Amino acid sequence: MITFFKYNSCGNDFIIIDNRDKVFSINNNYIKKLCDRHLGIGADGLILLEDSSEANYFMNYFNSDGFIASFCGNGNLCCGHFAHHLDMLNKKNQDYIGTFATREGVFNLQVGTDSVSICMPDITNYNISNKNIGEDLIINTGSPHCVIFQKSIHQIDVNQEGRVIRNSKLYREEGINVTFVSSSMLYSIDNSKICDFSMIDTRTYERGVESETLSCGTGVVAAALSEIIYYILSSDSPKFKKPFSHSTKVTTMGGLLLVQFTCDYKQNNNVWDFSFSDIVLSNKVNMVFQGQLPF
Repeated sequence: MITFFKYNSCGNDFIIIDNRDKVFSINNNYIKKLCDRHLGIGADGLILLEDSSEANYFMNYFNSDGFIASFCGNGNLCCGHFAHHLDMLNKKNQDYIGTFATREGVFNLQVGTDSVSICMPDITNYNISNKNIGEDLIINTGSPHCVIFQKSIHQIDVNQEGRVIRNSKLYREEGINVTFVSSSMLYSIDNSKICDFSMIDTRTYERGVESETLSCGTGVVAAALSEIIYYILSSDSPKFKKPFSHSTKVTTMGGLLLVQFTCDYKQNNNVWDFSFSDIVLSNKVNMVFQGQLPF
């Protein structure tokens, strides 16, 4: 029998297994069955916590379709809490700190009394057709996202609209997540300064899950960074200090997450370059239950 733990962060839920002894043999069809909400435990993905020579642990993540995924923000938050549960982290004052390895690199984490915080990959690459709000912006925050801004996202059929984009000729082979965003800041632009803090609403269609999820960690980060890109590009003559720090509270269908980051940018003729660093995603996570798997 193998012990598993069920976790969630804002409704983005995961099956987590301590696989440091390699007792769980990876089988894509079996993982898919475990994540099935009718015939299995039910989850958006499976996480195997494994040994790492570079960090406290390696977070081996699989989407609910049974296939490997590159990075998962909410999954890493949950796995960080699980590592603390296993007493794998180091105490610092009232919190616990450590590092975790992923297919995207090694990152820091911190587990506090009320929340878990993880560092995310630095971002320098994005693609946008032009600077008009509402144009698709493609940005990879550990997982690729097509970010679409609209004044209201609550009436959108996310499964229908997201599925069309995800399965379009351009993205069909590798897939893409589709994140819809509503931001009041973008529709009331003040060219004189940028706010230190903003709030946005998001909904995400996730590849691999092939459905809307209640929350997506890489999606909320993609949305928060894209908001700043659009804000600056849509300003007639931006005069913001560089670099600057920013915090964004992101409301998802499952709850609220916090994204903090530093942004720097420059313009050469009509070409804009943005870089984002010190990106931190924070949220409270919940261990829902544990059980046993026959294997």
